[in-house]
Amino acid sequence: IDGSSAAMASLAGARVLLVEDNEMNKELATDLLRQAGIDVVVAANGREALDILARDARFDGILMDCQIPVMDGYTATREIRSNSAWAKLPVL
Repeated sequence: IDGSSAAMASLAGARVLLVEDNEMNKELATDLLRQAGIDVVVAANGREALDILARDARFDGILMDCQIPVMDGYTATREIRSNSAWAKLPVL
């Protein structure tokens, strides 16, 4: 196994929250992540992401778009960081 194959294999089984409003980007990212064996939950904006986290925080990381409607990615990330339950959750 080469380095990239090993890295991809290590991601299999991870669960991520994808926060993206653009349909094409959402579809592409979801397809690529699922091909890598990653479980993907999608939110269309920062408010929706926070609502999902409040119901179910069992995520290994968040892929956050910065320019999204309702609540942008920067504001949503600040909210995530202010909650001690999510403070260490990786946000990219």
